[in-house]
Amino acid sequence: MMFADGLKAAAPVLRQLALLTAERDLELLEVQLLRAVQMLLSAREVFWLRIDSGTDRYFITKLHTNAGEVMVSPREDGRISQEPPYGWMERDWVEIVAAVTANTMLSAGATVAGLSMYPLRTNDATLGYVLVREPQATLDEALLGSVLEVSRNHYALLEENQRDKLTGLLNRKTFDDSISRLLRLIASAVEHHPDDERRRLTRRGAARYWLAVADIDHFKRINDTLGHLYGDEVLLLLAQVMKRSFRHDDLLFRFGGEEFVIVIGAPDRGSAQIAFEKFRRNVESFIFPQVGQVTISLGATQIEQRFIPSALVGRADQALYHAKRNGRNCLHFFEQLAASGEVLSTPQQGTIELF
Repeated sequence: MMFADGLKAAAPVLRQLALLTAERDLELLEVQLLRAVQMLLSAREVFWLRIDSGTDRYFITKLHTNAGEVMVSPREDGRISQEPPYGWMERDWVEIVAAVTANTMLSAGATVAGLSMYPLRTNDATLGYVLVREPQATLDEALLGSVLEVSRNHYALLEENQRDKLTGLLNRKTFDDSISRLLRLIASAVEHHPDDERRRLTRRGAARYWLAVADIDHFKRINDTLGHLYGDEVLLLLAQVMKRSFRHDDLLFRFGGEEFVIVIGAPDRGSAQIAFEKFRRNVESFIFPQVGQVTISLGATQIEQRFIPSALVGRADQALYHAKRNGRNCLHFFEQLAASGEVLSTPQQGTIELF
């Protein structure tokens, strides 16, 4: 009888784990993990915290309950050296950051600033931390440990499958899914989607989205004269410049070779141009060891729901070809070129194959 009662109590958590392992979007996976932990511990607040030591940035998602209703706040990101996340006391935030960034290994369930902390670790990295405030249920250490282990394994598997091995950027096979999801959200005017997806679409206040294709100028020359090891180093360093140039919510892909795709939210073309130009200038000013200056050319277009992903890439691709043929190291938008008749208004759908 006790065994049956235990299974009955664990059933909601097992169903939540099923939802978690079916998720293919890392940010939504984090929400499913928080929901599983909240259900298990009946906690008032549960957080997912990740700190990127390379860029000194934090990313935090909050799930909380109010009168029995479960709510998810939009993910926040910022620099750990600046203001704490919304609603956090500075003293508590400083204590949490110090515990996470210390060289000592934080043990599962350690209490810091009134929160219980549970790290998700692989053999060589810490994926993030689950923070729990005011658990109401008696803690079942074994069950919680199993939930965290399943989550860790699935999270690490998604990371490995979705990331380019050299640069750590999103890889090409995740592009269609990511853009298709964004197009569905735009097309539905966000009213038919769960709150977490709705907030993801609208939290930046960006009514429009933009796609740019970037290509390293004369990359073949670098490989031919210095060798592929130096070429790989250029790709790796350029990816790091890209990560520092854009926000965490922006989608950064390596398409293979020296081609990259960037998807950002911006209210208008001028704002998108500022963001893409910032990246171009950052690459131009960066000194690559043994190579010196490297430049990129970019072609961009607005993401509209009437176009499938390959058509959007085709539009940006045409603008990129124009940039390549007109001096390189510059940015062009497809819409402007089409309006002036410099490119076809209905480019062929295809893949990126540049020189």
